[in-house]
Amino acid sequence: MSEARFIPLSDVGLPSQESRLPFTSILVGIFVLGAVTVSAMEGWNYLVKALGVLLAAAYLISSVRSRLLPSGEMILYLIWVTWSLTGVFVARSGVLFWLMWTTVFQMWVLIVVIAGFTNTRRALSFGLGAFLLGAIIVGAYSVFTGEYQQAAMEEERVSGLASNANEFGWIMLLATAVMAYFWMLPTRLRVLKYVVLAAGMGALALAIVYSGSRKAILGVMAFYPAWVWWCYRKEMLRRPALALSALAAVGLVVAGVILFARELPVAARFRETWTSIGGGAAGEGTMARLWLYQEAWRIFLKYPFVGVGLNHYQMHAVQGINPHSEYAGVLCDTGLVGAVLYLSIFVVLWRRAGKIIAHSRDPHAARVAGLVRAFLVIVLLVAFGRENTYDKSLWLVLGTFIGYTGAVWHDLRARLAADAAVAPAGDLLRAPAQAT
Repeated sequence: MSEARFIPLSDVGLPSQESRLPFTSILVGIFVLGAVTVSAMEGWNYLVKALGVLLAAAYLISSVRSRLLPSGEMILYLIWVTWSLTGVFVARSGVLFWLMWTTVFQMWVLIVVIAGFTNTRRALSFGLGAFLLGAIIVGAYSVFTGEYQQAAMEEERVSGLASNANEFGWIMLLATAVMAYFWMLPTRLRVLKYVVLAAGMGALALAIVYSGSRKAILGVMAFYPAWVWWCYRKEMLRRPALALSALAAVGLVVAGVILFARELPVAARFRETWTSIGGGAAGEGTMARLWLYQEAWRIFLKYPFVGVGLNHYQMHAVQGINPHSEYAGVLCDTGLVGAVLYLSIFVVLWRRAGKIIAHSRDPHAARVAGLVRAFLVIVLLVAFGRENTYDKSLWLVLGTFIGYTGAVWHDLRARLAADAAVAPAGDLLRAPAQAT
């Protein structure tokens, strides 16, 4: 491809940038902030829901006017929600079923709102910035109330404004991925930005350790290598000094987390798990997890096609408790068909991110796509021990990634199609892609 036909930056996988942030994006940011901080509080939750309904109506009107098709993830989630209605025929409790069905339907509305209005880099930054601010408020609450200090001195677990300590650690893990996005965001004050973000990431890692959540601790230890791999590996191959620095930084993070955690009660829980893996006697926690998977397999074999109905795993399990696993919960509640539909959402996002990495000539868009893949690795890993189907915090972040990558790929695909119409096939992608 000749230099005269070099594609402008706005046409190679970066949605067109606006001179100012649209008012709807500002409302989305307020919605995200409220959902992270006060949506669990009585009274405030109605305000957050009302704003979500308003934004959903605004998106519906704008999509009809512009004839904009929804993303594949939106469609798949809606199909999954619709398919889950089949569970009403086998559900033992209509109250439990409809309570959860309205929850997943509201989650679909949330995805539509967040993804629908996140179609530029500016909107992406604003939405993720709102989430990060919310996470900081959740963490700061534990500091101002003395809960953080109590955890450090009395070996208690921190929960902050979150519903429990595990949710607190999960929000801090999501915030770590958001900080990684801002780390990659081009800026003039690079040194100051890196210093502030490095301190922030350190504080988040410390908060995760004090939450006592094993899943969050393992997640943050796995996230940094995944982030480096998907966003910087090609650059590291070209610059050995950068590779050594990155490996040293990741090593320091992992070592720091281990050193902090070894002095807290969560270390004993890790030792018990490790002993079980090594063939020793399984502790009470590990035995409970293994039993939950055995129960999930038993329930699935009995109801393989439709499942037992949303929120009904616990009614079929012998001890009547939740599955504590995304895979077990979705498989048992909505059957094999429902599980395939639900997990396809992540497959679609993974593939789109890979296409952007392969074809975009904008390094920032390619790195965001790499971050999406690193983020999905952590989400799918943690899902073995956590139910994320109804988790607002996760879908707030995923929604922004779905919306942005969808807009990026829409622009990029249009440009590639235009090139295919005017250029020989061999010249279509001759210019090197900035995939990382």
